[in-house]
Amino acid sequence: MLENNVFSLRAELSGKVVEIPEPEEVSLFVCGYDIRAERGKAVKRGEALAAHPRTAGGAANAPIAGKVSKIDFAYLSIKKDKKDEAADPVDVRSLSPGEELNQAMRDLGISVERFREAELLIVNGLNPQPGVNVAEQLLRDENETVRRGLSLVRKAVNPRRCVLVTGDGGYSLEGCSDVRMRPEYPNSLAPLVIKAVTGREQSDGVAVFSVHKLWQIGRVVETGRAIDETVFTLAGTAYCARIGTPIVDILDFAGVEIHPGDRLVLSGPLTGYTVFNVEHGLEKGVYALNVIPKDAFPAMEDRPCINCGECVLHCPARLQPNIIARFAEYGMFQQAREQGLDACMECGLCSYWCPALRPMQHYLRFARQQLRTETDRLTAGWTR
Repeated sequence: MLENNVFSLRAELSGKVVEIPEPEEVSLFVCGYDIRAERGKAVKRGEALAAHPRTAGGAANAPIAGKVSKIDFAYLSIKKDKKDEAADPVDVRSLSPGEELNQAMRDLGISVERFREAELLIVNGLNPQPGVNVAEQLLRDENETVRRGLSLVRKAVNPRRCVLVTGDGGYSLEGCSDVRMRPEYPNSLAPLVIKAVTGREQSDGVAVFSVHKLWQIGRVVETGRAIDETVFTLAGTAYCARIGTPIVDILDFAGVEIHPGDRLVLSGPLTGYTVFNVEHGLEKGVYALNVIPKDAFPAMEDRPCINCGECVLHCPARLQPNIIARFAEYGMFQQAREQGLDACMECGLCSYWCPALRPMQHYLRFARQQLRTETDRLTAGWTR
C-alpha cells in the first residue's frame, strides 16, 4: 500500500513470490521484431522466434513448447503441447566476455545494451515505482539468483568497484559496498542513482543494473535457457508467471477484478503504459500490473499549455518540459532535442503535475521514438 507520501518507494513485502500456473496458450508481443517463425510450426521451449529490432536487444523466445497458432504484426501465439521439449541449454558462464557472451545472451532473450566495460557497477536495489515491491522481494527471497546474475554481469562489465543502492538497508550482495538513498520517487531512476553514488551527473564509466534485470540474467545462468518468466507486483503481492501469459488469466488467478472503463497499466503507475486488451501477454520487462479504476483520475486531452510552470518546477532533469512538449506535439523533433529532450528521464512527473492535463510524457516519448527511428534509418543507410 502507498503511504501518505504518494511518491514513497517503501512497500510491504509478500509472504513469498506466488507462482501462477502455466497457461494453455501464450501471446508474445512482437511488434517491430523480425519474426522467424511460421504459423503451425512446432517449437521447443526456449527456441528463438523473433530477433529484436535493435542490435543489443534480446530475442523473443518460446516460453512454452507447442505449436505456433497465430502470427500478425503485433502478436505471436503458441498453444501448449503435452511434450515439454526444450532447446539445448547453454552454459553462459563458460563463454568469453565480449561478442561471444553477448550474442549468446541476446539469443536467450536478454538485452546486452549495458554489457560493456565500466569502472563502476551500480546495482539499483530501490523499488522502481511507488506501490511496487519487486526489488526488495527479489533481494530477500531470490538473493542467490540475483547473485548469479551479478556474477555474470561482473564478467561482462569488469568493474573496479560494485555498489548496491537500497532505501532502508537490510539487504546485501557479496562484493558490493552499500549506499542508501531516500526511498522516494524519482530517486530510483538511474541518473539520480548515479548522482547519489558518484556525486556527478555524467554516466561515463558507470553501468547500472536493476535487481529485476539481474534476477532475469541469474535465471538464464541457472537454467542455461532463454528467460521465460518474470516477477511482478499486482495489488501488493509479488507473482511469477510465464512470459506471454494472458493478463486476464493473471487477474483471474489473483482475484483482481477489472471493469469496463478501467485502465490496465503495465509496469509502474508513473511510467507504465496502458494495454487495450486483457488478452495481451505478459512481457519480459514488466515488473508490475496496475488496474486503474474508471474515473480515478481526470482524463488527459490535447489541451493547450497554460504556462503555469508546474512541470518545470518538478522536473528532476531541470528541463522545460512545457517547451519540449510543444515542439514534439507539432512534429518539430530536432527542435525538441535542442531543448534537452535527450536528457529527459521519462519519470512521468510532468504529466502528473500538469493542471491542464496535457499528455506530456506521451509527447516526449513520441519525439524520442521518432528520433531513434531516424537514427536507425541513417545507420542502416536507408533513404527517405
